[in-house]
Formats: sequence, C-alpha cells, structure tokens
Amino acid sequence: MAAPKEEEVKKDDNENKDEDAPEETAGYKVAEKASVNDIMNKDKDDVSLQKYKEQLMGGAKNAIIDPEDKRQVFFDTLVIEPEGRKPIELDPAKCSADTVAFVLKE
Repeated sequence: MAAPKEEEVKKDDNENKDEDAPEETAGYKVAEKASVNDIMNKDKDDVSLQKYKEQLMGGAKNAIIDPEDKRQVFFDTLVIEPEGRKPIELDPAKCSADTVAFVLKE
C-alpha cells in the first residue's frame, strides 16, 4: 500500500478544519446582558413559561452568584496601568480564548 501523497494529506487537514469552524448566522445579534432576576421576572404573567423557567433553574435561581464567595471575580473592564505608559484597557467581552490579549512582564 502506497503512502498518501503530501498534497492529499494537506487537503484532508484543510477540509477537517473547515468542518470544525463555527458557522456564522447572518443578522444574528448577541443579546444584551440581563440578570437572572430580570430573566425570571420577564413574562411574569405567562404561567407555563414561568413553570418552564423554574424547571430549568430549579432552586439555583438565587444561588448562581454568591456575593459572599471571595473566589469569584466578575469585571466589566480590566485596566493595567504601567508606570510611564498609558493605561491598557481590556474589555472581556471583546477578548477571544484563541488569542493572547497581552503579555505582562516584570
């Protein structure tokens, strides 16, 4: 059995990468941030929807974020202020897990 040609191997790798790439939906807009309470209070008059939300959330609707838990940190903007340089501001909503946002050196 002959080994596959190098061109064939590269072609197969590219095809797999395309299959795994996320598909973009034209016209899709990311929903605005909303608290759990806002979501739970929305459509308050729709009994079936409230039951559905209760099934999804269970008893966790009041315990998703524990304000007493010192291990959790939530922020809207990270600002790094190096001496002698202008501050670096990072918006976590605009950062990607696939890219390095910054490198911090001593």
